[in-house]
Amino acid sequence: AALTKANIQYRTVCEDDFKLPERHGKTNILVVESLAVLTPEEKAIAADFEKSGGHIVTADKTDWLDQVRSAIDKPSITIAGPPTVRAVVHDQPTRTIIHLYNLNIQRLSSFDDQVTPAENVTLHLHVPFPDARNIRIESADPETSQPLANVSMTKEPTSTTATFTVPRLQISALVIVEK
Repeated sequence: AALTKANIQYRTVCEDDFKLPERHGKTNILVVESLAVLTPEEKAIAADFEKSGGHIVTADKTDWLDQVRSAIDKPSITIAGPPTVRAVVHDQPTRTIIHLYNLNIQRLSSFDDQVTPAENVTLHLHVPFPDARNIRIESADPETSQPLANVSMTKEPTSTTATFTVPRLQISALVIVEK
C-alpha cells in the first residue's frame, strides 16, 4: 500500500517461485519483510542479486520507504499534484506510454458517482531515449482532452527529461512520448 501511495511501480514475487528479474542496467530493488523470513535458498538468490548491483530493503525498519526512494537513481516519473493521482509508465523502444489515473471518485449510489477532477498535475518524466520529439495526451474524458501546458524537454546523452502539466485530469488519460 505504501509503494502504491508513493506511486512507485513494483512487482510481487511469490515465495513459491522466488526468482528475481535480470537487471539489464536498471535499478532493481527487492523489498522484503525481513531477511529472517527468507529460506537459505532465497537468501542465496538475494545475495547474488545484491552482488550484481541490486538493492535489498527490509520493511522491518521505519525508514524503509525512504531507502527505496534513495535507491532509485532516476525515477521514471515524479508527480506534483493531488495524492489521488497515480501513474504507470511503460517504456517501449520508440515511445513511452504513461497511464494517468485520478482516484478521487466517490460512489454515491449504484448508478451515480461523483468525480473530483485533479487540476494542474505536473509530471517530471525520464524517457530512455535521447531523441524524444513528440508528447501528447489522449483521453476518453472530454474534460481531460486539453493540450498539455508548460511542456519542456531536455535531451541528455541516453535519455530525455520532459516536464509538463496536465491542466485537468477527469478520470484517466494516456500521455505518449515518441521519438
